[in-house]
Amino acid sequence: MKQLLKTEALTKRYGKLTAVNALSIEIEEGQVFGMLGPNGSGKTTTLGMLLGVTEKTSGNFSWFGGESGPETRKKIGAILERPIFFPGYTAVENLKIVAKIKGIDLKNMDHVLGLVNLYDRRNDQFGAYSLGMKQRLAIAAAMLCDPKALILDEPTNGLDPEGIAQIRQIILDIAGMGKSIILASHLLDEVQKVCSSCIILRKGELVFQGAVSADMGGMKRVEIDAPNREQLQEALKEIPFVNAIEKDASGFLVTLDAQQDSFTLNKYLQDRGMVVSHLKTVKKTLEEQFLEIVKQS
Repeated sequence: MKQLLKTEALTKRYGKLTAVNALSIEIEEGQVFGMLGPNGSGKTTTLGMLLGVTEKTSGNFSWFGGESGPETRKKIGAILERPIFFPGYTAVENLKIVAKIKGIDLKNMDHVLGLVNLYDRRNDQFGAYSLGMKQRLAIAAAMLCDPKALILDEPTNGLDPEGIAQIRQIILDIAGMGKSIILASHLLDEVQKVCSSCIILRKGELVFQGAVSADMGGMKRVEIDAPNREQLQEALKEIPFVNAIEKDASGFLVTLDAQQDSFTLNKYLQDRGMVVSHLKTVKKTLEEQFLEIVKQS
């Protein structure tokens, strides 16, 4: 798979404050990639450097397998701050202004308005839009140039549940078109629902990078114990769907394949003559894992 973005020790300092510290990541094309972290973690600063609107202090980055510079920027659509349009102008009029500023034609306008479910409201003034509609128009503006990649900084911030669901579906629809998306958010649930991989930033430091489904999703873990712990441990080592075994106060904490559960584990042991004295499923939420990672860092 082709490389979308690579950063090497990317750093931004403001005097004595280090906003982003030696960030080195690689992102492949064709995925929704999450940039997760609390407010002040360095997400927006990182995106600003990648888009050329914030000057880096040191380090390097490249897009699309080695490209950089103004021409590369034209292949990227982005929303970094709250959408800013003329309130007395319609969606169509505002998009015409965006197209003129960016030097692109309007052949894609009807398509992007339909993509964000605003085609029927295209002649309404921006000032009459709800917050969710305003955010959707901003996505339409970012998609006008038919970019290869889309950057969204907190796209659901301040929206109600319906607005969040609409933005989420639009993100998935755009990803389905083969576009690469980088999504920065402090909303753990949103990252889990739309992203395939993610990083976690804390105070400008990279503290985690991996697959959402494998490392950050609903990982199944089971507490288990038996009168003969040594025998149990040996039996657990031979089970093909047990990925990890840790000792804890209740005996052992084992990590299972996503398709398996405590019932399957117990039956497997019973069929081999092993009787357990304690069996309890422990399912970590994304939030619990996120807070663990931040605390450890």
